[in-house]
Amino acid sequence: MQKKKQKNYPLVLNPDDQIIAEFTNYLSITLRNARIKYLKKWTKIRKFECSIEDLELDSEPFNNQMEEQIEEMLTVIYKNSRYSLVG
Repeated sequence: MQKKKQKNYPLVLNPDDQIIAEFTNYLSITLRNARIKYLKKWTKIRKFECSIEDLELDSEPFNNQMEEQIEEMLTVIYKNSRYSLVG
């Protein structure tokens, strides 16, 4: 008989303890949801951003002919100008 009576009692006897337990449960759920929201935002940002080290050098041309032609033209212009910067 004694065991049946003990099973029917609530786990928390004091009403203040019950309020604290409910508030603690509410906080844990709220913090878990906030963490999930933060992680979702973080993964979206992480997918969008990438580090410089991860990027390949796509901007380097295989053929530097155009660059060499421009440099030659500039050296000719500077040599012929009054304010010569190059030898």
